[in-house]
Amino acid sequence: EAVILGMKAALMLSEKYLGFSERSEVETFLSQLPVPKIPSAIKTEAILQRMKGDKKSHQGQVSFVLLRQIGKAQTSCWLK
Repeated sequence: EAVILGMKAALMLSEKYLGFSERSEVETFLSQLPVPKIPSAIKTEAILQRMKGDKKSHQGQVSFVLLRQIGKAQTSCWLK
């Protein structure tokens, strides 16, 4: 579940920062998988703050793999 939720977050970031234009197609596919929705009480900023403390973060920056297009990923996208 966490992996799929992370993929959804990466899709949003890919659209925002790299102009990924196929987000809706990928989200349609992911929505067919049995994953619960994130409760509305959990705020995006709170999740990002927790991720900054994760062992995979570096100096408070969170690394993501983002998509330029399907099949064309950009690794090591660091967000503060």
